[in-house]
Amino acid sequence: MVAYERSEKNGKYFCNYVLVNLSAVANTEKKIPREWITADGTGLTQDFIDYALPLIEGESRFAKLKKVLATK
Repeated sequence: MVAYERSEKNGKYFCNYVLVNLSAVANTEKKIPREWITADGTGLTQDFIDYALPLIEGESRFAKLKKVLATK
């Protein structure tokens, strides 16, 4: 499957797309450090946002599909 890999270059973080074996990531969870959760447990700290933002921002590319009539 395709996964995100967080990298750093010249002090700036960015996201790479990599292929991983599904068995390495399926049916598992990755917990974040408790320090990244606010004291009241209802939000995330700026440290988490700084970590995660490079994984979700940036250019989005979408496939352009040709409309084809489906027939039986």
